[in-house]
Amino acid sequence: MQRLRKHLTYSNLVASLAAFVALGGTAYAVTKIGSDEIIDDSVRSKDIRDGTIRNRDLSPTLALPAGVPGPQGPQGEKGEKGDPCLPSDPACVGPEGPPGDPGPPGAANVHFRTHPIDTHVDPGGTTGPLVQECEPGEIAIQGGVTLVNPDDRLALESSHAVLEYGLPTGWETEIREVSGTPINFQVNAQAICLKL
Repeated sequence: MQRLRKHLTYSNLVASLAAFVALGGTAYAVTKIGSDEIIDDSVRSKDIRDGTIRNRDLSPTLALPAGVPGPQGPQGEKGEKGDPCLPSDPACVGPEGPPGDPGPPGAANVHFRTHPIDTHVDPGGTTGPLVQECEPGEIAIQGGVTLVNPDDRLALESSHAVLEYGLPTGWETEIREVSGTPINFQVNAQAICLKL
């Protein structure tokens, strides 16, 4: 004990105390504190390191507002062209739409007149007038013919109203043969007639 007292000087005591505090402080710094050891409402802003609390850690009533949207990113590459949609493929056809509203009634004084005509045309020639007459008391406002069997060897030569005493009482059409072969064919002569 006397030997210890001989070496126990003031400077030795201060040095030993400093070493104890230093070691104790280091040991305390590496000790983890669990959430059970923290008293409720005891943590303050100064106790939290910046950048360690995220929005998901906060109560919904305290959640931070969304930040300013970032700039728009670059446009992506163009995608590959898809397969064509065929009407026969059920997956490509949408559902049938609802029926449309009924259209307005047509004019009661307009009538469509038509009748078939069997005719013949020589090579490079034309038919005679193919005529559809209106009924008495009607005038023709439009007309023509339709081929029962369309044929590229036939072309329209003329189409106009038939005038009688200055009134269009029907419609006549002539057809020309353009291939150099004789043709027998049938047409439907037509006239749209307006009742006066």
